[in-house]
Amino acid sequence: MDEKKFKVGGKGAWTTLIVLSLLWLINFADRSVISIAIEPIKLAYNLTDTEVGILPTILTVGVALLTIPGAMLADRWARRKLISIFAFTWSLFHLLTGFATSLWQLTAARFMVGAGESGFLPASMSWLSVSFRKEVRSFVMAIFYMCNQFGVLAGLIIGGWLIAATNDWRTPFYAFAVPGFILCIIVFFLPDYKTAVKSGESFLSKEYFSEIKDLFKIKSFVLSVIGGIFFFYTVFALQTWLPVLIMRGYNMSTLEVGKIYLLLIPAALISPLGAWIADRWNRRNKNGRVYYLILACFISLAVTLITLLLVGVPLEFWLIFYVLTGVCWFLAPAVTLTIVNDVTPLRLRSTSMGIMNLIAQLLGAGMGTFMVGVVSDKLGGGSQGILWGMIWTIPVGLVAAIIYLFLIRCYHRDSAAIVDEVQAEG
Repeated sequence: MDEKKFKVGGKGAWTTLIVLSLLWLINFADRSVISIAIEPIKLAYNLTDTEVGILPTILTVGVALLTIPGAMLADRWARRKLISIFAFTWSLFHLLTGFATSLWQLTAARFMVGAGESGFLPASMSWLSVSFRKEVRSFVMAIFYMCNQFGVLAGLIIGGWLIAATNDWRTPFYAFAVPGFILCIIVFFLPDYKTAVKSGESFLSKEYFSEIKDLFKIKSFVLSVIGGIFFFYTVFALQTWLPVLIMRGYNMSTLEVGKIYLLLIPAALISPLGAWIADRWNRRNKNGRVYYLILACFISLAVTLITLLLVGVPLEFWLIFYVLTGVCWFLAPAVTLTIVNDVTPLRLRSTSMGIMNLIAQLLGAGMGTFMVGVVSDKLGGGSQGILWGMIWTIPVGLVAAIIYLFLIRCYHRDSAAIVDEVQAEG
């Protein structure tokens, strides 16, 4: 009996994109709300910047440590079922964060939120990568990743409003758990592709692990992983600590900072346009996506450095550069993930994303958020401590841009070797 071929594009693909994007939005609302709650939590428990910096860092550790098992399951089992379980888990522990009464309870809850989120990105990326044509992959990933940015904004804006309205840092942790519980049910019923397991092959065969080892023979994949360490070190450090810098540098409340983040909504909407440019560039030049990524990195780093050095000037003037910084950093992340999808075989695509996520989150994102707090305490804390902690992330980001330059030599060859042929889930 002939197997039914998985339908690429169409209503099913767009439904999948919408639901996964909404889950990604809630995922990052759950992550980012801790940034707006850092100051109230610090005051409530009399913590240092280093201690309170553990909370966003431990979530990243949870994501990193369990992302490989989660990604391997996504390559060997139905993604719709796995993501449903993940979404329920992170929503439950996000809710329990609001019930924590000590630093260790907060730390444990945030670790489990990260554990629940660990396999979501690899599973979603592989699912979306075959749901649409390769030629529009950056654009699709940008729509998905745009909701990540809207999640950050929702966490900061709505989270800030909820904290101010109730005078309780716990409220947003209760509120943001609800949509996660709803979406974990919906995603279970989406159309999925058939897992690429060979006839007679066991769940975790020697052949499968041998193929994982072969991933590290793909130069573009290795360079993307190494570059991702430095790239996400900078991105997540800036994303986590910028609200705190605004509060301290301009003496603002959580509600006022939340309102400022409304300015980034138009900036987030621009990210699919950047990815569309990357796709168009890639059609005309085999390294188009790589050239776009390198250019976006250099521009983002330059604008961010100027923005940080201008902290303290009149707020109205500084906000112009703040919005420009947001625009710049919304342009690159989706393309970094697209490049990994382009050069890895479908059978190992979730696993490859999991490997990148593990290394980039643990050595990059987690270390970046933690080190800003450490540098701040070493320099006496306050707005100047946080400011210089963030400035030192710029040279780290520059290393990422330099590493991406080496992709020019191998990306077009590695991506040309990948062809996706999939069947519908039985």
